[in-house]
Amino acid sequence: MNDIQKTVLVIDQSGRGHAICDLFIRTDNDVIVYYAPGCSAINNSRIISVPEISLTHIDTALDFCQKHHIDFVFVSHIQSLSVGYVDRLKSAGIAVIGPSQLSARLENSKLQGKRFCEKYQISIPQYKAFNSVLAAKRHIHEINYDVVVKIDSLCDMSDGAYVCNNKQDALSAIDEINSLVSNFAVVIEEKLFGEEISIFAFVDGENYCLFPTALDYKKVYENNKGKNCDGMGSITPHTSYNNKTITLINKKIISRLLHGIKREKLDYTGFIYAGGIITESGEIKIIEINTRFGDSEAEAILPGISSNFYDLCCQALNSNLTQTIKIDNLARCSVALVQGSIASNKNHKFPGWPLGPYEKGQRITGTDHINKNKADIFFAGLKLNENAEMITTSGRVLHVVGKGRDIKEAKNNAYSELHKISFLGMKFRTDIGEF
Repeated sequence: MNDIQKTVLVIDQSGRGHAICDLFIRTDNDVIVYYAPGCSAINNSRIISVPEISLTHIDTALDFCQKHHIDFVFVSHIQSLSVGYVDRLKSAGIAVIGPSQLSARLENSKLQGKRFCEKYQISIPQYKAFNSVLAAKRHIHEINYDVVVKIDSLCDMSDGAYVCNNKQDALSAIDEINSLVSNFAVVIEEKLFGEEISIFAFVDGENYCLFPTALDYKKVYENNKGKNCDGMGSITPHTSYNNKTITLINKKIISRLLHGIKREKLDYTGFIYAGGIITESGEIKIIEINTRFGDSEAEAILPGISSNFYDLCCQALNSNLTQTIKIDNLARCSVALVQGSIASNKNHKFPGWPLGPYEKGQRITGTDHINKNKADIFFAGLKLNENAEMITTSGRVLHVVGKGRDIKEAKNNAYSELHKISFLGMKFRTDIGEF
C-alpha cells in the first residue's frame, strides 16, 4: 500500500454492501473502507465494520465523520436514503454519493416511480393507485386482465409485489395487504409476460455510465413459484444482453431517467436501477425503479467490474462522469442462502424467510472452504458471536457467486461450492441459472 491512504464510509448492511466494499478495495489498493453498520464476520484488514453507526440514526454517522478523516460517504441502503442520510451529511459539509431523500421517493413509493416514468415517456404497464380496499376490489372486478398488486411503500418481509394469476389471487392480495399495513395504499398494474431484466447505471446528476445487466430470480421456489421476495439469486450477463438491447436501454430508459432527474432538479448521485420486462415485441417496459443497486444483482455484477471505483465516485462528485466501465467478461451466478425453518413441521410458528418469522442464531460452517477460483462469497445476515463463531442474524444470510466462461459453468461452480456451507434451516433455490 502506498503512503497516500484513501478512506470511504459505506452505509449499508447486506450482501450488496459487502460487494460494494469489495469493489472499492479490489479496484484500488490504497482504499480503506469503513462499513457501517457492516458485518463483524468480514475478515479483511481493509474493510472495517463500524457497528455503532446506525442505518437510520444519521447523527451516529455525523459523529464518526467528525472524528475520522473520510474522503466521502457512499450511501446504498434504501432505509438510509429514505430518512435523508444524504441530505443531512451534505448539509454538514461532508462529500456524499447517493440520492437525496426526495429522489429516494422514486423507490419507496411505487406510485411516485410510476408517475415519474409516465411523465418522462418511459414505457410502463397500465396501472391505477388506490387508498380504499373497496375501490381496489371494484377495479379488479371491472378489468379483464391479470394484475400485479403492489404495496405503495417499503416492506420488511418481501418486495411488496403480489403477482396474481386470476381475480381471486388479486382479491386475496388486497385482503392480505390490508391486514399487514396501517395505511392501505396500493398500485394495481397490468401483469406483463416476458423475460425480466435488471438495468443499472451510475449517475452524477448530469451524466451516466451503464453497468452490466442481470436476470434476478425473485420467486421463493423453483420454477418461479411462490411469493415474490427481495431475490433468491441472479445471473449476469443477461441472456438478452446484446447491442440492440443496449441501444434500447440507453435511448429509451436511462437517458430519459436522467433527463427527468435533471428536469425535476433532483439531487442524485450513485446507482439507479430500472427493473423491466422484455415483452414479445422486444419492447422493455419498466415495472419498478430503485435508487440503489439491486440485491442480489450486486453480488453477481460488481465482482466483474475492473474499473477503479474510487476514481469513478470522485468523477461523480465533480459531475464529470466520463469513464466507461471495464469488465472481466466472466459470467456469474449468485445464489442466496436463506434462513428457513429449523423444524420439520411446515406449520411451525417460525416458517423461515421470506414466508414469515425465523429463528436466528444458527451456527454457520464451511465459509472458509470456498474455492476462490470458482466462487466468491458475500455476507449479509450473519455476525460473529461471543465465541467468534458465525451465526445467522436475518433472512438472507449470505450469497455464493459462482464464476465461469459462461452461465452453465458459473452455475455449476456456485452449486458445487455452496454445498460446503451449512447451517440449521439453510434453504436456497436449486435452479438459479436456468431459464
